[in-house]
Amino acid sequence: QQYKVEFILVPREVGYRKLATFTFHYDIPGVNLRNEEVIADASIEITEDSTKANIPNNKVVELVRKIIATQQCQNAEADLERNDIRGATKKLEQATRMLELSGEQDKAKEVKERLSAINKANPAEIPLEIKRLRGTTNRLSNE
Repeated sequence: QQYKVEFILVPREVGYRKLATFTFHYDIPGVNLRNEEVIADASIEITEDSTKANIPNNKVVELVRKIIATQQCQNAEADLERNDIRGATKKLEQATRMLELSGEQDKAKEVKERLSAINKANPAEIPLEIKRLRGTTNRLSNE
């Protein structure tokens, strides 16, 4: 029997990731094996080394980084709406790092500016900073 299992994940950092552990139960009557069991892990390696990856070029890695940066900005917006400044700060720092790694220095600078403004803002200014961050996120997602 064959089974197809799909995993959807966003690669955040390079390295090995365990996706799941499978337990297989089987019988092979021809060789008198009954109630056999094997446990196997499904894992994936996320790498930037194109010689180890089946990625045709680094443009794919850059695109993934841009997508991650956009998602982190969206998550930061949600954190700000919940008044979680610390969570938003962490996500915007990650977005900045992803943009810098993908060579998008201007966009990284814009996210850093939003981060700085959020950290300096008083609670009454947070709704305005959310709107500004939303504009930055829209610009990231449109390119």
